[in-house]
Amino acid sequence: MKIALITIGQSPRIDLYNDLRDYLEKMNYIEIGVLDDYSIDEILKKLRPKPGEDFYVTRLKNGSWVKVSIDKITSELQRKIFEVEEQVDLIVLLCTGKLNVVSKKPLLSLDELLISIVSILKPKKLGVLIPEIKQYDLAYSKWSNVAEGSIVIVNYNPYGEKENILIDRLKDLKEADLVVLDCIGYTRRHAEIIKKYLDKPVVLPRTLVFSIVNDLISG
Repeated sequence: MKIALITIGQSPRIDLYNDLRDYLEKMNYIEIGVLDDYSIDEILKKLRPKPGEDFYVTRLKNGSWVKVSIDKITSELQRKIFEVEEQVDLIVLLCTGKLNVVSKKPLLSLDELLISIVSILKPKKLGVLIPEIKQYDLAYSKWSNVAEGSIVIVNYNPYGEKENILIDRLKDLKEADLVVLDCIGYTRRHAEIIKKYLDKPVVLPRTLVFSIVNDLISG
């Protein structure tokens, strides 16, 4: 089985390798970034969100990060899918945000996967980590209908902030009975810190999706 791993940022996503090497070494895959053909100046000119517009945060190949308009990046993502779908058997979207795209081939949406898992677990108080505080309303709209009870949302940018900032902000999540990390950029290290300081179960998107892909190709 040949797999397309598509990020809304730029490839290669070397930040994924340390956490996922055991999975990736077993896969026949190609890695594609929606922004691979863009310079930083072009990204800022063409894809930057307008004031008040919803956006996602993503990583560039040099390790920096950018905000991109959801509408614009979705259009670019759809174009990439059409370009690659005849070459692969499965497409995996490396983004936890809602992306309204289609494909002739099976398409694994991390957004739908996360929502399904959290819905099954039925947390009474759900903790959500997001990269930027200005994504609060978007995150609240997404998760308020999923949690059985209340939700608390905390921002921590996995691409641009140090671990001590994460530790400081965990105090706001101490009453949560489940924490979901709503960005593919969060690492196993981030999940370990949260488990250590909160002693709560954590849903980590990158290991979740790759464990499922691993089962698909191993079966």
